[in-house]
Amino acid sequence: MQNDKEVFYEIESMNKEIIVIFKDGIIVEDEEAFRKSHYFKNEENTSITTIFKDELLELFEVDNIKELKQKIDNKIRLLFKVGFGEMCYDKQTNTVVVYTESFKKDVVDPANNTRKLKRTIEKLSKEEKVTSSEFLNVIKAVSKGIDDIVLTEKDKMQISKIIPKMIKEGNIKISLKDVTDINKDRLKDIVQLGRDLLEKKNGIEKKLGIERKHIGNEYAWQKYFELYASYLLFGSIEQKIPESLINVDSKIRTSDSKLDILTINRYGFLDIVELKKSEEYLFKLDSSHDNFVPTSNLSTAIAQVNNYLMLLPHSETNNELINGAESATGMLVIGSNKYLMKKESILSYQQKTGMSANEIDIKLRKALRDLNYSYAHIQIVLYDELLDNLENFINQMSIEIRT
Repeated sequence: MQNDKEVFYEIESMNKEIIVIFKDGIIVEDEEAFRKSHYFKNEENTSITTIFKDELLELFEVDNIKELKQKIDNKIRLLFKVGFGEMCYDKQTNTVVVYTESFKKDVVDPANNTRKLKRTIEKLSKEEKVTSSEFLNVIKAVSKGIDDIVLTEKDKMQISKIIPKMIKEGNIKISLKDVTDINKDRLKDIVQLGRDLLEKKNGIEKKLGIERKHIGNEYAWQKYFELYASYLLFGSIEQKIPESLINVDSKIRTSDSKLDILTINRYGFLDIVELKKSEEYLFKLDSSHDNFVPTSNLSTAIAQVNNYLMLLPHSETNNELINGAESATGMLVIGSNKYLMKKESILSYQQKTGMSANEIDIKLRKALRDLNYSYAHIQIVLYDELLDNLENFINQMSIEIRT
């Protein structure tokens, strides 16, 4: 179906593939004889496959058929060359050069594998029988990295449910070393998520299911800890009770207290975790004593945790947790290494004393360590310090089987 005046774009009823009719027909040249089934469904009518159409869209940097039509509404010469190389367009000769081996290896084979993989996934999701080779292809695809395969999010979700289920039910046996490696990779993802939250990277809000305006604030870290506190606190949690409310009947208290995270550790003791902003400055310069002292916000946060520890044994609404309450400890997670002290204060102290930036950093770290020493039941931890500790733990994870 050709026309000398315009280019036609039609949808074939049988397989819904795009048919492109080039104006005045198409000139196809081949350096060697080559079966062009990867490119044409009907070479005489210049009906091309969807795969080839998608490659043309990418080559001419257009998003849809309408834009492609505007660029190729003339006689296009196709030159097929045997060998490897990227498909390219020569404006001077009005020629699209296609390297057959590259196209087959980089485009056709992956597309065929994806189609086969989708069919197998569909069978598995419907609990239909699959051959061992079909299932092996799924395993190979997962091992190569699912992001390298063109699958929809729905397809990926199906795989993520099917494979763990088969492992759990014993249909697939994996070694203890592999289990360790899988867990290490998952923990690394959790660490990276925390680091992205510290850096306020775009997209982190979607992963936490919150609005962008909360990034960097306590609310964002609350969501992060609700998801991963058991990993961040090194698996010591037996029970986690987010945002527990303490009601205390006291003449000196006028309001209730709301904990960020209340946990029961493996020893049956209570642990209070209080989360503050990761961009909170922790120390200020006390010029009269040549010393670094806690900021008012840090002092207030410490006092808050200490009050929780004092009030918890008397909370009427938490009677079931009273056993071991007197042995409760508190953790304050606040700030990061970038926010130990304001930059202008550091520069001022550096000019006054002649100390290097590294020496001042060491002194600030010592101030934080000394502050921790002064509290028997409260630990003050930086967010990046917590992530560093988990990452060090991951790197040390290994399994040794002796026979």
